[in-house]
Amino acid sequence: MTKTQTQPQPGPKPTEAVSRWPDLFRQVAAILGEVTATPGEPHERKAALMHQVAERIGADRWIWLVTRFTDDGVMMSLSFMQHGHSEREVALLMESAAETNPPLIEHKPMIELLRQQTHITRRRHELVPDEAWYESNSYRLYRKPMGLNEFVYSLRKLPNSLFSGVGFHRNDGRAAFTEDQAALVHALFASADALHTMDLPDTNGADIMDLPPRVRTTFGLLLEGFSRKQIAEHLGVSPNTVAEYSSRVYKHFRVRGQRELMGRFRNGDMRTNAKS
Repeated sequence: MTKTQTQPQPGPKPTEAVSRWPDLFRQVAAILGEVTATPGEPHERKAALMHQVAERIGADRWIWLVTRFTDDGVMMSLSFMQHGHSEREVALLMESAAETNPPLIEHKPMIELLRQQTHITRRRHELVPDEAWYESNSYRLYRKPMGLNEFVYSLRKLPNSLFSGVGFHRNDGRAAFTEDQAALVHALFASADALHTMDLPDTNGADIMDLPPRVRTTFGLLLEGFSRKQIAEHLGVSPNTVAEYSSRVYKHFRVRGQRELMGRFRNGDMRTNAKS
């Protein structure tokens, strides 16, 4: 049965759109000014920015990732930051990103838009209409179990076929993000060039998409500090199988173990809580 959803409101009249921009740019200047003054590593400034934006637009959770899309819509994250998701939900995010049968329904329209533009920002219903969304694997298998529904995504092209993407999410049952809220997200992240490009992960020339889906999911969970036992429980395989997957990841990226992998890909986040 299709879930009832409030229809998006018509866009603003031309005079309303013009009057919105001065306040919008004041907000962007204020947020970027505070973030620029934030001490610490790049990932700490990124987190400070995301917290501020989430509070202003009423988001419950957020993600910021550097990713690569294949032409058929499969996505793999090379760098991942998040707030508000549990350990289990992080694992589901990693699994959903590597989904190939079929890829998530929202990925293909994003890829088509990014072929034409350098930076895009879209709300959920602007990418996938309600009927298709509530029948999709993206909602039924991943978002609904996590208690999520509406989102606004903002993606920017980077060198070497990479994309920097931010996502703000609302818990299931809450209304869609407004046009003004999406406009703030777009204006802000279209202005934050330095934050998109600083500390890009070093892949040593290796392409994550060359790895099979289960190994790619293992890669993402290793980056999040998951132990071998935790990965095995999530994937439903033995710890020995996870050890084989992990070994393939380390060999592929020419690193000696999980700690070195995390140090390379986590945007300066040299956390050492990884467990074998």
